[in-house]
Amino acid sequence: MALAGVHTALGSWRIEPRFPTETFSMVLPRLELKGTPSSIEGVIVASGDEVLTLVVKLPSGARAAGLAVKVKDTAVEFTRGDDDTLEFEVALTRDEAVSWSIRAL
Repeated sequence: MALAGVHTALGSWRIEPRFPTETFSMVLPRLELKGTPSSIEGVIVASGDEVLTLVVKLPSGARAAGLAVKVKDTAVEFTRGDDDTLEFEVALTRDEAVSWSIRAL
C-alpha cells in the first residue's frame, strides 16, 4: 500500500496517491482507490470494528474548490489542512465494505 501512497498508523490512514497521473484506479482485497483531477474515492473493508481517521491529499482540481465529502453516501464533517489535505472519520465494521468520496463542487 505504501507504493500507492497509503500509510497506516493506529487509528489513522494517510492517503497521498503517487500514481503518474491523477486519473487512476487500484483494487486490492481490502482497499479500492479511484481518482480523477477533481475527485478521489475509495472503499475500505476492515478486519475489525473501529473508527478510522482518514487524511487524504486532495487532487489538483479540488484544492481551490468547495468540497462534498461523503461516507456511505452521507455527507460528513471534515477538516481542511494547510497541506492540501482533508481529514474525516470513517466508522468501520468487520468485513463490511465502506465507501467514501471527496468531490469538487
